[in-house]
Amino acid sequence: MAETRFLMDRCICLPIALIFSSPIFLSDRPPMELLTILLLTLLTVPASGGIVVDTLLAKEIRSQLYATEQVQVRIDNIPNHQLIQGQISRLRIAGKGLWLSPQLRLHTLEVETDPININVNTIRNLEPSQSRSALEQPIGAAVKLVLTRQDINQALNSPEFITTLQSLIPLLFNARSLQQASRRYQITSSQVEFISNNRFRLQTEIAELGYSDRLNLTVEAGINLIAGRRVELIEPIVLVNGQPAPGQFVRGLRAAANKFDFNLLATLGGTARLLQLEMTPESVEMVLFMRVDPAATTP
Repeated sequence: MAETRFLMDRCICLPIALIFSSPIFLSDRPPMELLTILLLTLLTVPASGGIVVDTLLAKEIRSQLYATEQVQVRIDNIPNHQLIQGQISRLRIAGKGLWLSPQLRLHTLEVETDPININVNTIRNLEPSQSRSALEQPIGAAVKLVLTRQDINQALNSPEFITTLQSLIPLLFNARSLQQASRRYQITSSQVEFISNNRFRLQTEIAELGYSDRLNLTVEAGINLIAGRRVELIEPIVLVNGQPAPGQFVRGLRAAANKFDFNLLATLGGTARLLQLEMTPESVEMVLFMRVDPAATTP
């Protein structure tokens, strides 16, 4: 029973992990490394007009992704001398069909920043992971993200995603017996669908190594935002091979959802709030606010 509970708890994390991940966190590059690349692109552009800057920045964004269908960049109200000094009034990025990997596609990504002010001399001499030290003030950004059901299901069933998830599962348990038991099970396929009232339904097939039998797990729940940083599952339902699961499985589902807290970003020098979440039968749309703070200076 303990082994089965372990299995269900971790599989339940799949849709939550995908639905509540922003493109920055899903990228292979750390957030600040991406930020540094973009800012250095802006600062190295000759003072030759905003259109040139917009075009070069869009090209740089494309180079950081596996593939792109459409990327547009606009820098608003930027005198050239301010740009050279590291000051940007507002940066807007709009993309459609952005592939972070061969299996992970973002249908829509829109980003609009607050004013950006960086120390030009400092950022040129920093490693990408240290770029927060060059910020003269926090950088805030509104982010709109749309994921289609088709794209989410493709990511769920990609070998890379399944392999990564399997390797992390043993790390979630302190008991050695559960860590060993976790290696006997493998996720073979998953499908998520979105139903009315911001509810999702995830169906997952799980195999035990060496056996032909399959465990069919169905998880259904509504989602409610709590203070923009956490999610609450509403009326969760868990079925194993079509039969209601014991109560501990539902408690495991709630515990898994509670692990996702945007406040954890504070340790990385940033904050994020999920302001809006809307599910339709074919997509999930999220609106987030994100902020990157300057690194604390050492006296």
